[in-house]
Amino acid sequence: MNAQTIQKQIHIYLKSINCFSYTTVISARRGIPDIIACDKKGRFIAIEVKYKNDKLSEIQKITLDKFKKLNAIVIVATCLDDVKIAMQEYL
Repeated sequence: MNAQTIQKQIHIYLKSINCFSYTTVISARRGIPDIIACDKKGRFIAIEVKYKNDKLSEIQKITLDKFKKLNAIVIVATCLDDVKIAMQEYL
């Protein structure tokens, strides 16, 4: 399994719980999470997908921290279960 497969699984799951989501593409702004989503209550969700032993870069840590300070749901996921467990807190 690779990061793209994990992202696809996450999108399917998010759709099943009535969230809109999309995968970000390489942009001029470094550190943007891999998946941006919104739930039916309007809450912003930022998901950074890490594969195997990948670590967050410093700019990713800073960006995710900014989202957290704005009360976004922020998840660092290595698999679908990471997202399911995190989302259970918010459902």
